[in-house]
Amino acid sequence: MNSVNLNRYADIFKARGMRGCDLLQLNSQKLTKMGITEEFHQKALLVCLDELVHSRGYVSGASAVREHAFAMLKRCDRCNKFLREIPHQRKCGQGAHLSSALLSQSSLPSVDHSPYHRLKILFGVGLCYLFNSCDDQAPQLVIRCVRELESRARSDRTLDLYQLYHASPRLDQIEDLRTKLQGDAMSVDLSGYGFSTIASVLKRFLLELPDTVIPIQWYNKFIDVSGITNDEQCASRVSRLVQDLPEHHKSTLHFVMVHFCQICQLQYARGMTEPPTHIIDFLCHAFLRPPWDKAVEMVCHTKAHLRIIEMLLLCVDWGVERPSFAPKITSGSILETEMDVGECPSSLHNAEWYWGDITREEVNEKFMDTTDGTFLVRNASNRKGEYTLTVRKGGTNKLIKVLLKNGKYGFSEPFKFDTVTELIHHYRTTSLAQYNCMLDIKLLYPLSRKQKGLESAIVGDPVSVAEKLMNIHKEFTAKVNMYDGYSEDFSCTDRDICLKQHVLEAFEVTVRMFDDQIFLLENFQKYTQASEIWNARDTINLLKCHLKSVKDCQRLAEDELKQQFAFSHSIEREMVSLKPDIIHLFKLKEKYEGWLRQHGMKQQYISQFLMANDSAASLKYLLSDAKVNALPQENEGTWLLKDCTRLNAEHLLARHPDGTFLVRPSQTGQYALSIVCNGVVNHCIIFQTVHGFGFVESYTIFKSLKSLVLHYAQNSLEEYNDLLNTTLAYPVFGTSLKQPLLPPKENSKEKAKHDKGIQKQIEKQKRIQDQMTQQDSDQESRQQDQIKVSRIRGYVLTHPR
Repeated sequence: MNSVNLNRYADIFKARGMRGCDLLQLNSQKLTKMGITEEFHQKALLVCLDELVHSRGYVSGASAVREHAFAMLKRCDRCNKFLREIPHQRKCGQGAHLSSALLSQSSLPSVDHSPYHRLKILFGVGLCYLFNSCDDQAPQLVIRCVRELESRARSDRTLDLYQLYHASPRLDQIEDLRTKLQGDAMSVDLSGYGFSTIASVLKRFLLELPDTVIPIQWYNKFIDVSGITNDEQCASRVSRLVQDLPEHHKSTLHFVMVHFCQICQLQYARGMTEPPTHIIDFLCHAFLRPPWDKAVEMVCHTKAHLRIIEMLLLCVDWGVERPSFAPKITSGSILETEMDVGECPSSLHNAEWYWGDITREEVNEKFMDTTDGTFLVRNASNRKGEYTLTVRKGGTNKLIKVLLKNGKYGFSEPFKFDTVTELIHHYRTTSLAQYNCMLDIKLLYPLSRKQKGLESAIVGDPVSVAEKLMNIHKEFTAKVNMYDGYSEDFSCTDRDICLKQHVLEAFEVTVRMFDDQIFLLENFQKYTQASEIWNARDTINLLKCHLKSVKDCQRLAEDELKQQFAFSHSIEREMVSLKPDIIHLFKLKEKYEGWLRQHGMKQQYISQFLMANDSAASLKYLLSDAKVNALPQENEGTWLLKDCTRLNAEHLLARHPDGTFLVRPSQTGQYALSIVCNGVVNHCIIFQTVHGFGFVESYTIFKSLKSLVLHYAQNSLEEYNDLLNTTLAYPVFGTSLKQPLLPPKENSKEKAKHDKGIQKQIEKQKRIQDQMTQQDSDQESRQQDQIKVSRIRGYVLTHPR
């Protein structure tokens, strides 16, 4: 297997229990059934088998060949040729260099002493030779590095773990640590090496595996699964593929993923809630890669690699806890460093971000749907002469007290700014992490008070208000469409930036691979025989030519990435500038629509008016169909009865359709609504407070009774009570309804009898109310007597003398 660089299929032979004598029966059909379907690989294996059978070292009926891996190029003991593939080894007659590969039966390792215990080389060796999956979870080198990294991450809480995995340590330190770990990895002293150095050695070990942690024969399966757009389905398929991996690979993958999940948890506990992008980049090409003859696919499938690693890290269950990450802010740091903050304001009152006496609730309302980095300053509510800074971070508002001491301003000691404007201007270009490590953000976007509030009042007739509403709607629609266009461009640009960044990383890997190959061939050129010198030189020149082409493409990609960054920043600035205008126009539009609704227009007519192409015709249609001035609710005299009682209201509303109503005084001192619903007269208290009128005492938002009636003339009372499924449709004395239906007048005696009955009911109701009032008074006096008695008893118990 090693001689033809097809060691990836070794586990298949082991799983089927293939013995030496079974190899003689292999052919293309059997190899296909075993899962080895590529024609080139089949031929290579059959040629290797033919050489093995016809060599002098073959022992019939015995498996006397063991696999061997070399850390560097070796020469054959017989022909002095480099140990490469079979076609170059025929001169010595030993097709697979059996003088190096064959062992006598006496030298074979016993069952009790597995061959991986004898290996002194750890890098570039297959996982199945490095550890026993029954005893260990991963190779000793991986276990040693992971334990050291986790120990340091837990002991030093100031470390930014993501950045340390992303850092590039010195090459000589990596090589020195790698050399030491080639021996006994568990006993090496790692205290003299940095976190990034140990992480880089771990990554290099994973990269140099002859068959990656996710074996090469599984590569296409994982790439196909990465195309599933639904995260749950994709994660489920990836999880099933992981369960099918060979035991050594599955165990190593599980051990390493548990480590990185714990790193994410430790980073999240430090208050850094950004997604683990650097970890995903770190593992992008370390866990899986295509065959070396198709290495260019790494560039084409970079996005798929990232998708697979993201699913493994964030979605697949490894039996450990994972944090819930905050949304990623793309290109934030670059945007922050390039933001032009302008000059420092001459005085506090000239600063657009100073809002003076504004409440915390008003600030929260203005900060709704704003971008991280938005800020304003207001007067402190509890102390004079101090101020409060509010900044948006992580989707929430952070409040910071601006303190004054000895004429200097600041957030904490030492206070070194003469004015508040100098303090704010400083932190527009410097991160607040200097003051609080949890607030790693700058004051990017001032919330300008020039956009402060809406118009104080809407003045005019319905025609002029409707025309203003149409103009506001057109401006609002134009800005929303513009924002949507910017948002789509920004999303596409962001995806292109992310893809180009990973393409550049793939270019770097490719360049390093070419450099290593050229360095290797140049160093061993002196050992090359005369007949192969020109071939070696041609190979070196060809590699250099390809390397130059790769570097040219890399430079073009870097230039395109810079242009994409600049374009992305310009789009983001436009979006940020549009957002306050859109919010302002939306609130203004709602206010004008509310004014029209309060003056009798239905929402469906308003919506039709705004959606119409011909504004003049639609306005005429709106006014004619809505009949603003003809609404009976506009006239308070049709429904407000100031001398009406509950019984009189029930008498007036009897035999009227649902929606007939009146408003009258209540016995509680408030007003009451009496309305017919489902054939029954219902009564509702209307509370009056300093804020206005309403059915709920804590929700009195209507400035007058007329405003309340006009609102519920267009909206169902179900907003207040689920059982009142009607509107205030018909005032009891409205012109749209006939006068109340009184009992039929048969004769004067019956009418007098009827009126006398009503009078008796009224007197009876009054007597009941007087009795209830007297009972309440008696009960209150008894409670007062009981309180006095309890006080006397308490005094006697505490003062026995």
